[in-house]
Amino acid sequence: MESMDPRLYDAATIGDLSFLGKIRNGEVLIDLVSQKTPKDNNILHIAAEFKQMDFFKEVKFHHPQSPRFWAINKNNETPLHVAARVGCHEIAESSLLINAKCQPIESVDPENGPAGGENEY
Repeated sequence: MESMDPRLYDAATIGDLSFLGKIRNGEVLIDLVSQKTPKDNNILHIAAEFKQMDFFKEVKFHHPQSPRFWAINKNNETPLHVAARVGCHEIAESSLLINAKCQPIESVDPENGPAGGENEY
Protein backbone atom coordinates (compact mmCIF):
# COMPACT_ATOMS: atom_id res chain seq x y z
CA MET A 1 0.00 0.00 0.00
CA GLU A 2 1.02 3.53 -0.75
CA SER A 3 1.40 6.12 1.99
CA MET A 4 -1.46 8.59 1.79
CA ASP A 5 -0.80 11.68 -0.28
CA PRO A 6 -0.93 14.65 2.12
CA ARG A 7 -3.20 16.53 -0.29
CA LEU A 8 -5.73 13.71 -0.14
CA TYR A 9 -5.52 13.55 3.65
CA ASP A 10 -6.11 17.30 3.89
CA ALA A 11 -9.03 17.10 1.45
CA ALA A 12 -10.68 14.33 3.50
CA THR A 13 -10.26 16.24 6.78
CA ILE A 14 -11.85 19.43 5.47
CA GLY A 15 -14.32 17.84 3.04
CA ASP A 16 -12.79 19.30 -0.13
CA LEU A 17 -15.04 17.91 -2.85
CA SER A 18 -13.23 19.87 -5.55
CA PHE A 19 -10.12 17.78 -4.89
CA LEU A 20 -12.11 14.60 -5.55
CA GLY A 21 -13.28 16.22 -8.80
CA LYS A 22 -9.67 16.83 -9.81
CA ILE A 23 -8.88 13.16 -9.20
CA ARG A 24 -11.90 12.05 -11.25
CA ASN A 25 -11.08 14.29 -14.21
CA GLY A 26 -7.38 13.39 -14.20
CA GLU A 27 -5.93 16.71 -13.04
CA VAL A 28 -4.52 14.95 -9.97
CA LEU A 29 -3.23 11.39 -10.38
CA ILE A 30 -3.94 9.52 -7.17
CA ASP A 31 -5.13 5.94 -6.80
CA LEU A 32 -7.68 6.23 -4.01
CA VAL A 33 -7.65 2.49 -3.30
CA SER A 34 -3.95 2.33 -2.45
CA GLN A 35 -3.83 5.35 -0.14
CA LYS A 36 -3.40 4.56 3.58
CA THR A 37 -2.08 6.44 6.59
CA PRO A 38 0.55 4.85 8.86
CA LYS A 39 -2.38 3.69 11.05
CA ASP A 40 -3.94 1.99 7.97
CA ASN A 41 -6.76 4.52 7.72
CA ASN A 42 -8.14 5.07 4.23
CA ILE A 43 -9.95 8.18 3.01
CA LEU A 44 -13.27 6.92 4.34
CA HIS A 45 -11.79 6.44 7.83
CA ILE A 46 -10.43 9.99 7.67
CA ALA A 47 -13.67 11.53 6.38
CA ALA A 48 -15.61 9.72 9.12
CA GLU A 49 -13.14 10.81 11.82
CA PHE A 50 -13.57 14.45 10.83
CA LYS A 51 -17.34 14.11 10.23
CA GLN A 52 -17.09 15.09 6.56
CA MET A 53 -20.44 13.66 5.45
CA ASP A 54 -20.48 15.11 1.92
CA PHE A 55 -16.93 13.93 1.19
CA PHE A 56 -17.74 10.47 2.53
CA LYS A 57 -20.93 10.24 0.47
CA GLU A 58 -19.16 11.45 -2.68
CA VAL A 59 -16.52 8.72 -2.40
CA LYS A 60 -19.19 6.10 -1.67
CA PHE A 61 -21.36 7.33 -4.58
CA HIS A 62 -18.56 6.84 -7.08
CA HIS A 63 -17.35 3.58 -5.52
CA PRO A 64 -20.51 2.00 -4.04
CA GLN A 65 -19.22 -1.57 -3.89
CA SER A 66 -15.67 -0.77 -2.92
CA PRO A 67 -14.08 -3.10 -0.38
CA ARG A 68 -12.47 0.06 0.98
CA PHE A 69 -15.58 0.66 3.09
CA TRP A 70 -15.03 -2.56 5.03
CA ALA A 71 -11.23 -2.22 5.34
CA ILE A 72 -9.97 -2.24 8.91
CA ASN A 73 -7.30 0.02 10.31
CA LYS A 74 -4.71 -0.89 12.97
CA ASN A 75 -7.41 -0.47 15.63
CA ASN A 76 -9.55 -3.08 13.81
CA GLU A 77 -12.08 -0.38 12.91
CA THR A 78 -13.91 0.03 9.63
CA PRO A 79 -14.98 3.53 8.56
CA LEU A 80 -18.42 2.63 9.95
CA HIS A 81 -16.87 1.94 13.37
CA VAL A 82 -15.01 5.26 13.24
CA ALA A 83 -18.21 7.13 12.37
CA ALA A 84 -20.04 5.51 15.28
CA ARG A 85 -17.14 6.15 17.68
CA VAL A 86 -16.97 9.88 16.91
CA GLY A 87 -20.75 10.21 17.01
CA CYS A 88 -21.27 10.91 13.33
CA HIS A 89 -24.55 9.06 13.04
CA GLU A 90 -25.28 10.57 9.60
CA ILE A 91 -22.26 8.81 8.10
CA ALA A 92 -23.02 5.57 9.94
CA GLU A 93 -26.64 5.56 8.80
CA SER A 94 -25.79 6.58 5.24
CA SER A 95 -23.15 3.87 5.05
CA LEU A 96 -25.50 1.18 6.19
CA LEU A 97 -28.16 2.27 3.69
CA ILE A 98 -25.71 2.45 0.79
CA ASN A 99 -24.26 -0.96 1.56
CA ALA A 100 -27.68 -2.53 2.09
CA LYS A 101 -28.63 -1.45 -1.44
CA CYS A 102 -25.49 -3.11 -2.81
CA GLN A 103 -26.04 -6.50 -1.17
CA PRO A 104 -27.09 -9.20 -3.63
CA ILE A 105 -30.31 -11.04 -2.86
CA GLU A 106 -28.31 -14.28 -2.62
CA SER A 107 -26.76 -12.98 0.60
CA VAL A 108 -30.01 -13.61 2.48
CA ASP A 109 -29.50 -16.39 5.01
CA PRO A 110 -31.56 -19.38 3.78
CA GLU A 111 -32.05 -20.56 7.38
CA ASN A 112 -33.27 -17.29 8.83
CA GLY A 113 -34.52 -15.34 5.82
CA PRO A 114 -34.15 -11.58 5.50
CA ALA A 115 -33.44 -9.57 8.62
CA GLY A 116 -36.62 -8.69 10.44
CA GLY A 117 -38.65 -11.21 8.46
CA GLU A 118 -40.77 -13.88 10.04
CA ASN A 119 -40.08 -17.51 9.28
CA GLU A 120 -43.02 -19.53 8.07
CA TYR A 121 -43.21 -23.16 9.18
